[in-house]
Amino acid sequence: MQPPFNKIYAQSSAPHIHDSETVAGIYWKWAFACAPLVIAAILAFRLEALRTISVSVVSGLAIEWLTVWIFAGLSFLIRPKTDGDNSKNRLKKASLGLASKQFQGANGSTLYFSLILALLLPAGLPAWMIIAGNILAIGFFKELTGGIGSYPFQPAVAAVLLLGTIFPQRILWEGLAINILDWKTLLFNSHASLLGSASLLAAVIAGALLVLFKLIRIELSLFYFLGAAVISEGLNRNGWAVCFHPPIWTAAFFLITDYSSLPMTARGRKIFAFAAGALGVFLEVAAHQPAGIFAAIILVSACSPWFDAWTLPKGIRAAAKKNQERRV
Repeated sequence: MQPPFNKIYAQSSAPHIHDSETVAGIYWKWAFACAPLVIAAILAFRLEALRTISVSVVSGLAIEWLTVWIFAGLSFLIRPKTDGDNSKNRLKKASLGLASKQFQGANGSTLYFSLILALLLPAGLPAWMIIAGNILAIGFFKELTGGIGSYPFQPAVAAVLLLGTIFPQRILWEGLAINILDWKTLLFNSHASLLGSASLLAAVIAGALLVLFKLIRIELSLFYFLGAAVISEGLNRNGWAVCFHPPIWTAAFFLITDYSSLPMTARGRKIFAFAAGALGVFLEVAAHQPAGIFAAIILVSACSPWFDAWTLPKGIRAAAKKNQERRV
């Protein structure tokens, strides 16, 4: 059936199906879901937590602003020359490009990543180290790798892991005390190694907000818990007790559910979540790596393309293989 020729159709690029949800709306919800963790951290560590979170947010927004403007200016300055294009005209066009570039921090993504970075850091870090973490997270792992939707690793996790590698004396992770299950300490712990680990109750509420806002699929978190519990039981530890530690909840709801680093297929995402949980507990317990949870997320994120390739529907895999044979 041909469309009627008496109507005017607008020619545009994909996607052709739109929804009322926006990128800004999604990331502002992510940032709001961090509120229980932020409140628990401030109640547990008081001024130290408030200072760490404030420095992280302010420096993250400043670095985002600076990075976007630098990239916008360079894109005009290094473009090929055209006829009649002199240095004065190029500088003028570069300044126009800077003026027209929208500040990306307004969509809430920078606020969210800055909050997650602060929650993954211990209280009492010097301001310069927090700023260095944001340079890595926002400037390098987020913007330099393509920005929203393009970065291969969760920026805050990658930045904290790199900071901990460079400054191991400053960032000390306590690891998972799997055989110790003190409910009073889990519900509120003012001696936690990370700000985001101050309260299990806060982590549960934050995860519930993400599910309520329909930002994540709960089965991914459940597969993460399952992988962690299976490996914990296989190592003759206390099985499901590992799932009651706040770092596990933060990872299950905030770190492994990042859209850009997840595989695209449904089965690939489940394998991703299970592997991240299993590998994280294995590195923490068997390999005695206190940052094993973070390292596992980075390692599994690097395997996302393979998870997609292994879990593509048979018809798509057959078509891709046929196209590859034609090219050869």
